[in-house]
Amino acid sequence: MNTESRNLIPNYLEDYLIGRPIAAGGRYVWPWGNDNLYPQMIREVTRENGLLQNIQNKHFEMLWGSGPQLYETGFANGRRYKRWVQNQEIENWLSSWDWFEYLQKATAEYLLLNGYFTKVHSNVKPFSRLAVQKLEFVESDLTRLQWTGTGEPITGVITGDFTRPGLFGYDWLPVFDAANPRAQEISISFEYVPQSGVEFYPRAPIHSSLSWISAGEQPATTVEAFNCNSISPKYHIEVPALYWAKLRDKLIAECQEKGIVYSDAMLDRAKDQTFEEVQNALSGIDKAGKFLVTELMRDEDHSRYVGWKVIPLEAHMKDYLHAQLKIASESKFYLTAGLGMHPQLTGLKRDGGLSTGSELLYAAKFYKNISVDIAEKIIMKNLNATIGINFSGFRVKMGFCRDEY
Repeated sequence: MNTESRNLIPNYLEDYLIGRPIAAGGRYVWPWGNDNLYPQMIREVTRENGLLQNIQNKHFEMLWGSGPQLYETGFANGRRYKRWVQNQEIENWLSSWDWFEYLQKATAEYLLLNGYFTKVHSNVKPFSRLAVQKLEFVESDLTRLQWTGTGEPITGVITGDFTRPGLFGYDWLPVFDAANPRAQEISISFEYVPQSGVEFYPRAPIHSSLSWISAGEQPATTVEAFNCNSISPKYHIEVPALYWAKLRDKLIAECQEKGIVYSDAMLDRAKDQTFEEVQNALSGIDKAGKFLVTELMRDEDHSRYVGWKVIPLEAHMKDYLHAQLKIASESKFYLTAGLGMHPQLTGLKRDGGLSTGSELLYAAKFYKNISVDIAEKIIMKNLNATIGINFSGFRVKMGFCRDEY
């Protein structure tokens, strides 16, 4: 995550609930986040965090199971069950547009932001047998809910590039009306997880973990800075005054040979160059087996030989770096908790702990029994509503299939 995004995180934690309508294309929209770029910020945080990407991928796989499949529900012995079915008429309609890609994108967006937008393409003419032609996924980066007045219901959505206001035009789309699907040729629907205290847009699953994400990335920055500048805390260098005196005499002699005037600035530049060479020799992880060679000089005034001394300093860096890595380790578990994933499902375990098959199996069963139904209903809501509109004679829905072995 770049510096700009990292600096924005505290503002999002504090100001997310503050809503002020802003202008867009001659209309007003409810901003998503305090600068109207909340989806972009969440997307950037996710893209630049390898662990977070891995957890999102695992979450996607756990939710999808064996993939989307048509089903019917029934009851037996007081229990509800799903019976996976095939329906040629519905499948023919699905094959006329890329429904699989739509569901993939809607699922990924839901897991990222707790909501997603769908553009509904309808057949307005009454002689068309199917009221809805197809569904189209629309990125949340490009969509904002229209402001029609405080306390008034949302009736439209503004689409366009909100990262560069005014550079491109904006389009207005009405909210899809399932009771009158032929009313508009193109309309839009917004499905999301209702959250207490949040009126218009949901907060992302990682919202409460943003500070821990920053804390988890800090050790990497610290280690990188330490490796690149490790001479600063590690060594004390003693240089005898005789060394600089001899260097000064050498520079004066060279100036006399060249016919130029000597100045102390020449000695300062020579010192800087010397210390730069020493720093390059002693710092950096690519200097394994490094050493520094200097020559002893005879100090006639004191009848002794003198030379450079490089003395390692005790800086307790090991303890400091260990503490930083501990913070990074803890941040991973807070992150998985914020995303609603058991650490076993993401491959994480405590130091010294052992992963057992029974614990993994329990975590998978718990996820299946608790975390699938609501997510499935929200992700499949538009598709199942459309199936009900186009094929009212069938009691068939789409869900995530899980083959039992």
